[in-house]
Amino acid sequence: MKKREHAILEALPAPVFFKDFEGRFQFCNKTFYEFLGKDETEIIGKKADEIGLESIAERFREADQALLRGQGVQTYEAKVANKEGELRDLQIMKDLVHCDETGELIGIAGVVADITERVNFAKKMKGLNRIKDIAIQINQRLLDSDEETDTLGMLLEKSIESIPKARFGAILVLDEDGFLEIPTTRGYPKEMTKKFKLRPEDSLVATSKGKIPKEICVVRDIDKMMSVEKPEMLVLDGESVKTSLVSPIWIDGEFYGFINIDSTKRKAFEQDDIEIMEYMRDQIQTVLSKQRKYQKKLMSMRTDPVTGLINRKYLLEMTQKVMDIADVSSQKMSLVLMDIDGMKQINDSFGHLVGDFVLKAFGSSVLEKIRECDIIGRYGGDEFIAIFQGSGKEAISQKMKIIRESLEKETVCRGNMDLPLSFSLGISEYPTDGKKIEELVAVADTEMYADKRKRKDNKE
Repeated sequence: MKKREHAILEALPAPVFFKDFEGRFQFCNKTFYEFLGKDETEIIGKKADEIGLESIAERFREADQALLRGQGVQTYEAKVANKEGELRDLQIMKDLVHCDETGELIGIAGVVADITERVNFAKKMKGLNRIKDIAIQINQRLLDSDEETDTLGMLLEKSIESIPKARFGAILVLDEDGFLEIPTTRGYPKEMTKKFKLRPEDSLVATSKGKIPKEICVVRDIDKMMSVEKPEMLVLDGESVKTSLVSPIWIDGEFYGFINIDSTKRKAFEQDDIEIMEYMRDQIQTVLSKQRKYQKKLMSMRTDPVTGLINRKYLLEMTQKVMDIADVSSQKMSLVLMDIDGMKQINDSFGHLVGDFVLKAFGSSVLEKIRECDIIGRYGGDEFIAIFQGSGKEAISQKMKIIRESLEKETVCRGNMDLPLSFSLGISEYPTDGKKIEELVAVADTEMYADKRKRKDNKE
């Protein structure tokens, strides 16, 4: 090689090499040596698999053979570790070299370009496009749902769809007792998750002091953590979960739970997967925060401020819904109108603060004694209405007798006073006593005043 040509090759910022037809390096410029962190004695006269390039040696040979078959310049990409051990994306271009004097083939020359940044940029753009597509789908779906569980399920589904190596996933939510439970999952059998209970401080991402991180964590080799007995360590379809992408969910500064994306692969998740997960987590936190504010506002509009029960407007809405259900299912429905005894005297003697205390205590006490499917709300003043689904007047009459006897034994303690919780009541049955709410209330009201007079006469 002429001195001038040698000097030019040495000055090039890209790695350059020259090989014979047996694949042995005959010349490399300084940049080539620097990239691999080797000197001339470790490379010259040796083949690719002899200098630490075993992973691409076969690809080297294939390109050399293609050149010799006359297929023209060979350009291909490969991942190669540099001297720091960092994997870089390289583009290698090879061509045949002829002797200037004789025209005879004398070897193969190659130029190497580091395209890592370009590849990463392409991945980034691809990831952004995926996120954009996901965002459109999510926003469309969110318009149709205001239920927290439905929203979580949809976001979990989209997260799994968006991450290629994800197979399973679950949302872990903090319950009232401080345990994590699983309200929604994808891929896990229900029997595996319905009894799931875990303290946040015992989760795999918690710090040694039991603190929950705010950043997304990748937990690897879960199946090897046999010394730690955790409910997260599951075996599915004969394969164990090996990697988990765990995203802590924080809503308005409070820990809410986790979204877990799981895989049976050891190295399942890459940086673009984490970025997608960050977007999904942001969506979840934003949506849940908005839903909670909406639900809080909605509840304030539906709740009686004194008793904490539903107010008159919402009570009538719920009553109509129960009547509609009764029509479809051909079931009975009973409406009970209750009026607390002596409320005027309590307000006049002790003030409305004490009166409000009695109203709240009464509502809470009755609520405790009815079924979850039944409804109770404040109708107005000292009157309450309870709605009993699927029950006729006779059955509810017996039930209310038991409730009244129970409340007559109770008193509300306020300072030095013990105030009774006795009440009068009237019952109407749908559709026997009326097909409209006002008709049912009127019948119950008539019965309630008859009951009040009867009880007053008995006391006298």
